[in-house]
Amino acid sequence: MTTIAKAVGVTKNDLYAYLIKQGVARGYRVIPEFVVGITSKDTRKIDLVWARRKRFSAPCIKHKTGWIDFNPQHWTLNKAFEIEGSDIPGIYSEDKGICRHKKSFAAIRTNYGEGVRTYIVLYTQAHDRNWLSDACRIKQLRRRIDWGKDNGVCVIDGNQVRVVIPSLGTTNRRR
Repeated sequence: MTTIAKAVGVTKNDLYAYLIKQGVARGYRVIPEFVVGITSKDTRKIDLVWARRKRFSAPCIKHKTGWIDFNPQHWTLNKAFEIEGSDIPGIYSEDKGICRHKKSFAAIRTNYGEGVRTYIVLYTQAHDRNWLSDACRIKQLRRRIDWGKDNGVCVIDGNQVRVVIPSLGTTNRRR
């Protein structure tokens, strides 16, 4: 059974701040809203990536399809994060809610290599909306983490991010 921390306490802003700080501490360029090509006509923005600029990359030229044709030429990705509320819907729909990230993560591995680690990190508190009870949030977290295990997607309880993130990689400070 999945261990879930008490559900209150971590917001989307907390998670962004922590992930940015940890990525920079490891020597990565931390890029929000990173554009990834899903198909030749479809793109998605990944909430946050840890990347390194490639040493020699072609000059950036605006192309009719946007930057997606050039991102793999300019960046080596290490990690990609989607940050979602613990109540994100869609665990039963392939193109909505949490399930849409599975397709995005597959495109990342195709374009950037199998070594890129991908994560969905769930926040459990927001100041701009009402949440269900702690018991409901814990149940939602458990369902989404279990969905991730069943679908080969790493889903992290945002309340545990400080425990999980130190194990995500080394502190190599190459630039």
